[in-house]
Amino acid sequence: SSTLSNANFRGHDFGAAQCIDGETGSDGTWNFCMSSNLYEAGPWLSLALPQGSTVRTVSVHARHDWGADKLATFEVWVGSVPGSPSTSAGAVQCGGMTAPATVGPHTVTCAPAPFEGSYVTLVLPGTRRLLAIAEVTVLVLQVSYRCVHRRRRRHVPRHRRHCLRQM
Repeated sequence: SSTLSNANFRGHDFGAAQCIDGETGSDGTWNFCMSSNLYEAGPWLSLALPQGSTVRTVSVHARHDWGADKLATFEVWVGSVPGSPSTSAGAVQCGGMTAPATVGPHTVTCAPAPFEGSYVTLVLPGTRRLLAIAEVTVLVLQVSYRCVHRRRRRHVPRHRRHCLRQM
């Protein structure tokens, strides 16, 4: 799911769901999401992830028909709450880039290491920015846990198990 003000123009839905529907759209349809206020300061799009996800990459596809140059400089943040990111709320900037005026995808790798969070937020920093993109794709690493114990016994009490996180 996603969080973005629902934008509607001439009967077309430009809400956040259009950015996560798997359509990168060169088919001539109006399949993109757009902020509800044109040319605002710091528009953002938050995508909800399973709790505790480990984010590796985020790819952004610009619109094919118009506005590839509007993406320009963008930032990718990972945190525990949706909305305009704040370091005081625990959000961490995983990366960013100045995208060329092409449709992309423009991929940001969360470096130096993957980041954990429940939301990925795309921000267009600055004033008079327009968020109008075709698709956002987030690559999340699967996290599994393996329990080991010190003694080889059939039943090991829970307090003696040691769980190691693996990626």
